[in-house]
Amino acid sequence: MVKPAVIYILGTGHSGSTILQYLLAGRPNIIGLGEVRQLTDRRNWRQGLVEPCSCGAAVETCSLWGDLEPVAAELSVDWYKRVLSKVSILYPGTTHLVDSSKSTKSIHPWLKLLDEDLISGIHALYLVRDVRGWAVSDETTRKRKGRPPQPLFLSMVDWWKNQKLFLRFLKTNEKNIAFLTVSYESLIFRTDAQLSRIADFVGINGDQFNWEDGLKKAVVHDVWGNRMKNDFSTRSRLTYDDRWQYRMSASLPAILLFPIWRMNQKLRRDGGLI
Repeated sequence: MVKPAVIYILGTGHSGSTILQYLLAGRPNIIGLGEVRQLTDRRNWRQGLVEPCSCGAAVETCSLWGDLEPVAAELSVDWYKRVLSKVSILYPGTTHLVDSSKSTKSIHPWLKLLDEDLISGIHALYLVRDVRGWAVSDETTRKRKGRPPQPLFLSMVDWWKNQKLFLRFLKTNEKNIAFLTVSYESLIFRTDAQLSRIADFVGINGDQFNWEDGLKKAVVHDVWGNRMKNDFSTRSRLTYDDRWQYRMSASLPAILLFPIWRMNQKLRRDGGLI
């Protein structure tokens, strides 16, 4: 049995984790699992909060998730072991699993499996998005979901606080997890270069990979991700969300709030955007 490595996408929502997952899972022997952490909560299953899987099936009939509803008092690490077992049956030869949970807490079950030598490694991709684009996307999501609105500059402060938390975790966690910073913008505008950079980091062959074809063939079982997971026409191409560029209310505060702007520019550079 091949022991897969886990590619864990870390970062805030609205940062492109769904499209990154599809770009990765378009390669042979890489399976996308979506936001795994959401499926560990029995309440999500019982209250009907789980959406159809990106494979096209209802979660109850999905070939992967169908019989993986957590049972009462089941430890999360034991549930993750069941996931590993099911993947090995359905997709023998899988070398990498992609988890787009993004939370610092949700990486811990994988760390326990690594300690038990059930997976071969963990590669964290720290996904970041330009603060201006992130704030406008957050505004749109709030409207769509009926959440209270807030000024863009407050969303930018939230972004800044979150990035500080992620960076602190990555630099101080006791397991010393290897991580690579990847910017959403770099994925869109320098796709080949960034996928090659990621391939080197996670230890896969980055040569002669047609990512456009891969997007259409990706094997992903995502139940909780961005809406595009269930829209083939959207997830099979790369499109940059440039709405912030037409909003002075997005650009001006980011520049005036110097600590935020400085972090934004540094993360863009670290993430591969020249």
